[in-house]
Amino acid sequence: MSQVIFDTIDSSTTSGNQLAQILNDFKDAMISGSSGTSRPSQIDPGGCWIDTSLQGSLNVWDFKVFTGSSDITVFRLNLGTGTPSISGSDNTFEVTRISADSVGPLFKLIKERIANNGQTLFGDSLGEIQFLGTADDLTNPVSVKIRAIATDDYTSSEQGAALIFEVVNIDTNVLSEFMRIAGDKLGIGLINPSEKLHVRGNLKVDRVTDDAVPAKSILKKSRIAGSGQVLLNDVIAEESFRSTDETGSEIEVARIQVVATENHTTANQGTKLVISTKNNTTNTFVEKIIVDSSGVSVDGVSVNSSTVQLKSEKNAANGYAGLDATGKVAAAQLPSYVDDVEEYANLAAFPITGETGKIYVALDTGLVYRWSGSIYINIGQEVTQAELDAAIASANNQSVVNSLIFG
Repeated sequence: MSQVIFDTIDSSTTSGNQLAQILNDFKDAMISGSSGTSRPSQIDPGGCWIDTSLQGSLNVWDFKVFTGSSDITVFRLNLGTGTPSISGSDNTFEVTRISADSVGPLFKLIKERIANNGQTLFGDSLGEIQFLGTADDLTNPVSVKIRAIATDDYTSSEQGAALIFEVVNIDTNVLSEFMRIAGDKLGIGLINPSEKLHVRGNLKVDRVTDDAVPAKSILKKSRIAGSGQVLLNDVIAEESFRSTDETGSEIEVARIQVVATENHTTANQGTKLVISTKNNTTNTFVEKIIVDSSGVSVDGVSVNSSTVQLKSEKNAANGYAGLDATGKVAAAQLPSYVDDVEEYANLAAFPITGETGKIYVALDTGLVYRWSGSIYINIGQEVTQAELDAAIASANNQSVVNSLIFG
């Protein structure tokens, strides 16, 4: 095959045999798609040809369009697998719809089996998009994959599906699933999400801004009826803390709830915060802390301004007495009679004139006395002759002797 595309034929000079040869060459070019290792010189802008120059190294053919200045690869055909791919110097692939309506361009991937009218079955791949790179051994490993699978045997009323995202982690060559949309649930790190958003691992909310606005996690409650107004006793939000029991079942062990304490309006928005846990050897929730308009309640005991005094009220009028550095109530916080006990080495060391209401202790004898107004009187203790003699011998005034004799 010569695959020559002819120039303008001059009918006055071209013989019949020449014309036959020209037409045969043109037929060869059309049948082969003008294939070759270089673009035929006669192709004008808009003309197409097949570049076979990479057949030996990559086993591919490139379908190209000549623009007048360059050749644009429209698609590439893998001769080994028989599959076409978009490949070329232009790195953009566009699907465009130009119309007088709101419908956009559409790209469809359709799965159909051969048997049973082509019915798609549970687990069938509905379509797949792969992102590939080129390794140092010239292979094209898949780095990211997005695929859809059927989660029903398809009928006119059941067409469940899941969208799966797979990626190769850094420094590995293993493609693994990291996210899945199963029906109306999104799972990150797991394949069977049980909630609208189900995450296996840590969850972080990060806000990086040059302002005072915090990172937020917002939980909102609305009703369906009317304007969505939240009503008295509606649970506005709940944080549930869960564990696993000995059977492998998921169990709820603690919760934090925010509950409406009135119908919510633009002016009235009362709420309470309830923290509940389960006591040891039980499986029943107990409300431990409640914060509402009346204050704080801990284990059913109200903690507010009528039951708790502030630190600022320490040692203040109508407040409470604090302890000093030795763990005792300071003398200044006690009534006078509480610390009116005075100790002396012996009776002779007592003050010449005592104070009414005070108690005096002689450390040498252990005897206890009170001041009568004129003498010290022994309180409820018998005085031995030896004690009396000792007292007389050491007494420095008559009142002391009298207290022993008449006490």
